[in-house]
Amino acid sequence: MKTSTTIKNAKHACFKAGIILNLLLLNALGSFSQCTLSVSPSVTICSGVLTEISVSGGSNYTWYPSASLNTNTGFTVIAGPTVNTTYTVTSTCGGSATVIVTVNNLPTVIASNVAVCWGGSTTLTATGAVGYVWSPSVYLSSTTGSQVSVEYDSSFGMLFTYTVTGTGLNGCSNIAAASFNELYTPYPDINNLFPGNGIKSINVCTGSCIKLIAGGFTFLNNYVWSGTGLTNPYSDSVVVCPGFPEMYYVTVTSNNFDGCVGKDSVMVFVSDICALVDAGADTAKCLIGDSVTIGGNPSASGGTPPYTYSWTPAASLSSGTVANPQASPTITTTYYLNVIDAIGNRSTDSVSVSVYPCTDVWPGDANSDLIANNFDLLAIGSAYGATGPVRSGASNTWVGQPAGDWSGTLSNGVNYKHADCNGDGTINANDTVAILLNYGSVHNKTNGIQQTNSAYPTLYVQFLNDTIQAGTAFTVPVYLGTSSVPANNVYGVAFSVNYDPEIIVAGTAKINFTPSWMGTIGTNMIAIQENFPMDGRLEVGATRIDHQNLSGSGQVGTLNFTMKDDISGKTLLNKKLVLSLSNVKLVSDNGTVLPVNLLSDSTIASMNVTGIKMLEMISATIKTYPNPANDHLIVDLGDAAASELKLMNTIGQVVYTLASQQLNRSVTINTAYFPNGIYYLSIQTKEGRVTKKISIVN
Repeated sequence: MKTSTTIKNAKHACFKAGIILNLLLLNALGSFSQCTLSVSPSVTICSGVLTEISVSGGSNYTWYPSASLNTNTGFTVIAGPTVNTTYTVTSTCGGSATVIVTVNNLPTVIASNVAVCWGGSTTLTATGAVGYVWSPSVYLSSTTGSQVSVEYDSSFGMLFTYTVTGTGLNGCSNIAAASFNELYTPYPDINNLFPGNGIKSINVCTGSCIKLIAGGFTFLNNYVWSGTGLTNPYSDSVVVCPGFPEMYYVTVTSNNFDGCVGKDSVMVFVSDICALVDAGADTAKCLIGDSVTIGGNPSASGGTPPYTYSWTPAASLSSGTVANPQASPTITTTYYLNVIDAIGNRSTDSVSVSVYPCTDVWPGDANSDLIANNFDLLAIGSAYGATGPVRSGASNTWVGQPAGDWSGTLSNGVNYKHADCNGDGTINANDTVAILLNYGSVHNKTNGIQQTNSAYPTLYVQFLNDTIQAGTAFTVPVYLGTSSVPANNVYGVAFSVNYDPEIIVAGTAKINFTPSWMGTIGTNMIAIQENFPMDGRLEVGATRIDHQNLSGSGQVGTLNFTMKDDISGKTLLNKKLVLSLSNVKLVSDNGTVLPVNLLSDSTIASMNVTGIKMLEMISATIKTYPNPANDHLIVDLGDAAASELKLMNTIGQVVYTLASQQLNRSVTINTAYFPNGIYYLSIQTKEGRVTKKISIVN
């Protein structure tokens, strides 16, 4: 038994000794052996470019520095250094390796932006590299090289942007943008004449004049004409009356901040064999709903018929190419008639059409005596069956309705239009309806021209300001007589002052007869006054008390009013305030009634509004038409005080602009050469910027 136990113990001891020996051998081998890492070769990149570097031969890798790496672990990483960098990678197996990334700088590429006048040529230039590639290739003479020519097709207002890629000596590339902008350039075309044999020419008759129009694009330009007998050499058109054949020249310079120039010329020949032209006698018309026939009877004779007629301006004519068109101007206008006979000789004449305010028709006041009553039936009977123009916006409502004059009048000079109570263009029994509807109604608004006699003195009011702010008190002088036509032998005067009760604060209308050339209140003159605020009427009277007539002219009193703060619910920015005089009686000491003229005056009642409300109201006054626009767009600025106007396309490029000194109340933009599409009209006012959406369809 002892022998067996000893042998077992010896086996266990040997086994343990073998395990320990093996462990010692393994530890010894580990201390003398580690892994060998293999990395990708060093690389050179351009600044801003990323590169991939990798490692193999181990496991559990760590990279540093890590700031310019996408990650600091893994067998592959993405490096994007901005300077030369040495990267080190280690493994848990004990190995390490390095790789160098060299960074080359990009070239600094600079490209020119150029602008040329219409019809010119230009070159785009790039610097900072040794090789260049341009794109896109449209309009370019070449796509390579530091300089390329732009061979454009002279499209009006063309704006094009190119990209140039420049490559340096180190092989790195960079890009730059270069823009080509073709500036607006005037292209005058005098009277749209076709140049025969390379020379434009026109024939006029001896002793006749002709209007030469620069034509082409006529906005944003400065004009200089040369030749003899020019009426105004610095406008877009001139009237010339040559006595011998002569060449006339026009030079047009754009003042749209670029100074591009266009030129044209025309030879004007003079002929003794011409037609006689008669544009007719100067005439006048009412502002609304009225037209007049212009031209002579006949408009052309002599010369060699047939004749070609051309009227300018033609916008307010029924036709610009007939002998006797209908003219419907809204402002006083001079029309020019140009007649060309069969052999090309031209003769001209002109006629002026004056425009005056229209008097109002009050439906039911057929005899225009300020009241609708039984007397008006007699006026309808006198004018029964007469016809005339239909009144625009006519109704039987008791309100003054502007209307053009008819050709006939009643025996007292009242125009037939007043007897057309319902405004349908015919005076008949239907017009009695307005009398019955408005029976007993009175009005005191004249709102029109007043009949005057230059030999009589005038009683009149005169505003001191063109605009009166809402909520303020103001005064208006009353005058009797002028230095050229004084009022003679005056002893007393009584009259009514008519005002708008929607504008004037009730109870504030008063008159003060100090100062007055008629006398002094309390010394040799007394006065009374009675205000009817609901009717908008102040009735006044003043008389001397010393039985001495007085002659003179000048101020006889002062009216006092206060403007309301809130005018018509603030639906309008400005409202016209008219003060008219009526029911006047001027007498001498013995009671003799003296003849006298009456004259009214008007001003603008301006509201005190600010901020968004003001901008909204300003925007509402600005009108654009036609919209969509074809060959032109009219911008009516209304009451807006504009300092800048821009037309932009949908990507924000400004295709047209006007500065404050070039802005009038009405602006016409030639859109014939703009591409079709949506545009935005931006108008800077003192209240803010107003934007209108415009469509152009050519």
